[in-house]
Amino acid sequence: MKIATRHPLNEVILGSSDCKAGSVLAGPIREAGFEIIETCSGEEVMNIASERPGIGMMILDTGLEDLNGYEVTYLIKQQRKMKTIILLLGWFSVHSLELAYTMGCDEFLAKPVTSSELLEVMNKWKREE
Repeated sequence: MKIATRHPLNEVILGSSDCKAGSVLAGPIREAGFEIIETCSGEEVMNIASERPGIGMMILDTGLEDLNGYEVTYLIKQQRKMKTIILLLGWFSVHSLELAYTMGCDEFLAKPVTSSELLEVMNKWKREE
């Protein structure tokens, strides 16, 4: 039996505005060796991040409930140093892109996003760590 070693860069919070779509994205990401913690709530993302400060990456939908992905990004970056935050933008515009970077995101992807596109970006940031 192979036991995976827990490594912060492999731990990822996936905050999605659509729980079903989040689960569809999470499957292939898990198969690629990442440990995914899924939620559909911005406040829950904040709670998980405070309970597990070693998590190395977050993927956040800008349309999260309670606190949106922009707000969560800003709060996380102010409170602690999250290694990588990738925002999923539902409505891409110059304004949304500027806001994403102003709030502190490291990378963004415009929806709809495929798991292969997301994995490519995740692996890029994992290598840069």
